[in-house]
Amino acid sequence: MDPDDKHRRTWTLRFLALLAADLPGQRAWLGERRLTLQTAVEEVEFACRIAENLTDRALAAAAPPPPEPR
Repeated sequence: MDPDDKHRRTWTLRFLALLAADLPGQRAWLGERRLTLQTAVEEVEFACRIAENLTDRALAAAAPPPPEPR
């Protein structure tokens, strides 16, 4: 496994756990890591954009080519 991929997966899972937590849990998690809410939101938005782009690329690569004109 690519180390960068493992790192992204780990942080993606951490942010998903953060989003699933209740507000006191979110504040505790952010405080332990010395992150602000704004920083966490920016990181999650960035991860979502990456995931969307990777999904779009995978779908484009898997799509059959258009039929040739006759």
